[in-house]
Amino acid sequence: MHKYTPVFILLFVALLIPEFAYANFSIKSWNLGLAGYTQYVGKIQTNEAGDKNSFDFNPMLLAGTTLEVPYLPFLITEIGSTLPHDGRDPNISKFNYFISALSGVTWKDIQFLTGAGLAFNYISSSGGQEPLQNGNQMENWPLPDGSTITRNVVIPLGLRYALIDKFTLEAMAHVFNPTNTRNRAVSYFVGLQFNFDWEGKP
Repeated sequence: MHKYTPVFILLFVALLIPEFAYANFSIKSWNLGLAGYTQYVGKIQTNEAGDKNSFDFNPMLLAGTTLEVPYLPFLITEIGSTLPHDGRDPNISKFNYFISALSGVTWKDIQFLTGAGLAFNYISSSGGQEPLQNGNQMENWPLPDGSTITRNVVIPLGLRYALIDKFTLEAMAHVFNPTNTRNRAVSYFVGLQFNFDWEGKP
């Protein structure tokens, strides 16, 4: 992440605070959901033949609110987190989580969404070495000792489709490094949300 990105985020939040402090806004609904998460599509090798990942069902818990705000058709705040799990290497434990703010347009029962968000990747390992294939021979490679968290600004692009009753289908992609063709990556999740009504101001 660019070193000035946190400064821009703080300035953006600071500009929003007065608006929300005095504006007439309300929470319209909130939701809970479950999704399957795939990280860095086409970037992770899955076998010795060199195949890359396209779908990984990593369970992800979702929660969010839909607000009525000035100047926007609606504002959705959303958070999500995978369950802690082993990576493709069983010696490394990881989980992913994100926060995002979304808006967009509604057409019939479909909301087309975009916005901005932060994605976090937590990795931990007890250290040591692991033998891995390197060409025709095995070599020992070091494992990380301790835990690390990486964070990235992402551009969410997706949609929500209203199903029967209070259920909503959500498909969302997170675009990493959108202006960098070399380092650009996409993660996505597809899941089902259950919506709860919330009348009145927060």
